[in-house]
Amino acid sequence: MDYNTHERIPSAFSPNGDGLNDVFRIEGITYQVIKKFVIYNKFGQIVFSTYNNNNGWDGTQNGKPCDMGTYYYLIKVACRTVAARHIKEILHRSGMQHQG
Repeated sequence: MDYNTHERIPSAFSPNGDGLNDVFRIEGITYQVIKKFVIYNKFGQIVFSTYNNNNGWDGTQNGKPCDMGTYYYLIKVACRTVAARHIKEILHRSGMQHQG
């Protein structure tokens, strides 16, 4: 059994309600477990956090849409046979700005 699956992490998403790329999530995780998945805004404030493989960020914080722009994320994944590893990248949030 191959435990070295390759996760797919998009570099951008557009939570505008069109059904395409509306949620930023990690795909391709089969045998790994997310130990930490945190998204930060440009000020270093946490806007999303989860420990669940099935959860993703919908571009909101406390139910309100976040601004379009650049966000940073930290993902810690682990496998039963391999030590945990960290992934740090930049995420670009685009799409229509919600008016409310």
